[in-house]
Amino acid sequence: MLLDKIKKQTAENHAAMENSNVMKPVMNRELNLESYKKILIKFYGFFQPLEDSINRFSDIHNYLPDLETRRKSYAIKEDLYRLGYKSEIDICKDLPEIKTLSQALGCLYVMEGSTLGGRMISRIITENLLLDKDSGVSFFSGYGEETGKKWKLFCVALTEYSAAAKDDNTIINAANETFIKFKSWAETE
Repeated sequence: MLLDKIKKQTAENHAAMENSNVMKPVMNRELNLESYKKILIKFYGFFQPLEDSINRFSDIHNYLPDLETRRKSYAIKEDLYRLGYKSEIDICKDLPEIKTLSQALGCLYVMEGSTLGGRMISRIITENLLLDKDSGVSFFSGYGEETGKKWKLFCVALTEYSAAAKDDNTIINAANETFIKFKSWAETE
């Protein structure tokens, strides 16, 4: 089954991203406002162009009719605004290859998965910075009470696509490439 394979085969790159320099303040619970802004800037610079690339595939709506509600870059930008950040944000140019729907869904696996980890991260942010969803933590709050449900719906869509396309290796490779390129981007100055 794809879900088991993708989790196992991306685990190393997923862990590398979690342990990247940009995420260390969160994982070590040494987060301050500046390190949090840097995290948001890096997420926006990667997620925003990736969302645009994924949205080019109109077929994706056959599996995820709620795709528009899954765009996250607007929430990141809103969080930065609420935290007083008004400068230009650099956009990543070295994105994962997205030429097929399988690749788009592999990338989306990483992005949607970030909503699950975001729940833990939002708690750390709230504890360390005394912020909440309305004061700069909307991105890491994911879909709020709907986060688990939306993740399950994504998994159902990915499983249905996998059964129809029989292209699991491409999906998994795209997810791994997303983790690798995201880590590389996050660690650039």
